[in-house]
Amino acid sequence: MRVNKKIVKHLPFKHSLKVIRLLDSRERRRFVAVLFMALLMGLVEIIGVGSIMPFIAVAANPDTIFTTPVLNAVYNFFGFQSTRWFLVMLGTAMLFFVIIRNAFSAFLMYVKTRFVQVCRHTLATRLFTAYLGQRYSYFLGKNSYEFGKNINGEIINMINGTILQMTEITTYGVQIILLAVFLFVVDPVSSIVISALILIIYSGILISTKRKLSKLGIERFDLMTTLSRSTNEVFWGIKAAKITGTEKVFVNSFIPSSRKYSKNVAAEEVIGSLPKYVLESIGFSAIILFIIFLTLRSSGNFSATISAISLYAYAGYRLLPSVQQFFRSLTKLKYSAPGTEKIIQEFELEKNAMSLPDENIKPLPFASSIKLEGIFYTYPNKTEPVLKDISLEIKAKSIVGFCGTTGSGKTTTIDVILGLLIPQQGRLIIDGTEINDSNRNAWQKNIGYVPQSVYLSNTSIKENIAFGVPADKIDEEAVKRAAEMAQIHGFIANELKDGYDTKVGERGVCLSGGQQQRIGIARALYTNPPVLVLDEATSALDGQTESDVMEAIDNLAGQKTIIIIAHRISTLKKCSVIYKITGGRIERHGTYDEIFSET
Repeated sequence: MRVNKKIVKHLPFKHSLKVIRLLDSRERRRFVAVLFMALLMGLVEIIGVGSIMPFIAVAANPDTIFTTPVLNAVYNFFGFQSTRWFLVMLGTAMLFFVIIRNAFSAFLMYVKTRFVQVCRHTLATRLFTAYLGQRYSYFLGKNSYEFGKNINGEIINMINGTILQMTEITTYGVQIILLAVFLFVVDPVSSIVISALILIIYSGILISTKRKLSKLGIERFDLMTTLSRSTNEVFWGIKAAKITGTEKVFVNSFIPSSRKYSKNVAAEEVIGSLPKYVLESIGFSAIILFIIFLTLRSSGNFSATISAISLYAYAGYRLLPSVQQFFRSLTKLKYSAPGTEKIIQEFELEKNAMSLPDENIKPLPFASSIKLEGIFYTYPNKTEPVLKDISLEIKAKSIVGFCGTTGSGKTTTIDVILGLLIPQQGRLIIDGTEINDSNRNAWQKNIGYVPQSVYLSNTSIKENIAFGVPADKIDEEAVKRAAEMAQIHGFIANELKDGYDTKVGERGVCLSGGQQQRIGIARALYTNPPVLVLDEATSALDGQTESDVMEAIDNLAGQKTIIIIAHRISTLKKCSVIYKITGGRIERHGTYDEIFSET
């Protein structure tokens, strides 16, 4: 999954607006509230800068109280008799305001952080739901590690790179504008010179690094995909890696991408921080020159000079970090744009996503037969159909087998019966009812499915058998019944210290292949479904274990409809009907002897 380089032509603000449009109405209102608080923070900042001037002026020359109308009015209103106590009052008020300002700043940081994390949660949940709402065919040929990377990694990168930066730009942008206006009122000429100098420096750096940031953003997204793939693949196949001794190969393939990623992030950090060092040198040099200029122009009136110097020193102390943070947010917006564009595209999946099924949906009535009529199926991005006019009927409570070489179409046929694949032509009919989007989930409630390779999560055996059922709602009697039917209850109860509470390890690493497969069979039987589908389910079992499992399955004959796909021909001996599929067509069907008897 690589980012299209055309997206570098988009403005980063455009991506931010797209992300905001992804939010629901309540979250947009919260975003507006955050921006409003950012505006208030700017006003508080300007008041804080303005408050220092009268304090310094009075400290330098107490007579300023009587020559300044506003200060004189305040002095008389509160009935002060001493300039000393008036100065104490000004200092106390300024300190109190600094405390209020910092408290408000901390609260704004909390509000912004919480808002960003709520957005992350909401969008990650929506994307997770959108993925799960896709048809089974969507996942064919996809890399599962990309889903996890997008949901758990790229979503937060998108939020931090857009919504968070928009709030930061608003906060610091308002502060910069109001401080600039305030200083302009105090001294227009000096303010224009300083503002122009800052604008030239930052604009020059931003323009010169624009293409570099876009390139780094594209590279970062692709490198994260590569790193996710290289780490996940080796751990998914850790057993094979250990057996073949190829661990170093995987490490060596990881190192170049990891090194490039580190350089990529470092380059973005340097570009974002570069103006800070340039501006601090120029900014404080300008302040020193400004102080010298005021001193030469003062004509002996140093009290006014001290006030102006103090004002500009404090304003510079507040302004320079704000300008730096503003620029830093702009660089992050540009850097995050490629990844943001890709994740925004992923949300297009919501349009075609199906509603996730209700866990309490009632099974579709099934008592007679499963029919396929004239089924044709072609996989996405393929031209040749893998199934060609498949028609068959499976009677309820019969045992039916499917055989054929790899790629013959037998698994695809079963996937159509399972309702996972929707044929381009033909119908799946259950007891005379055609299966469609409105009743497909109800039909699937009837099915217990055992794949060739069983996925086990790193939880207890009990939770793996009752897969997808909350731990506090597991029916332990149903778990034991299913384990007995799968011929694994004795092993669990007698050989495992913690019994059904034993942890199986990631992907069932603590169990043998046969034990994993039998837990998969028990999982399929947990809900006691009327239809049991075994897709090469005994292929990993030894001869005796397979015989035991098949004996248990034979005991279900007459109680359940059992559909078996097998390479091992002996597995199909008890089937009432066997379908041999070749080249996407039913070549022959009949009993075991009819299909496999030598002629």
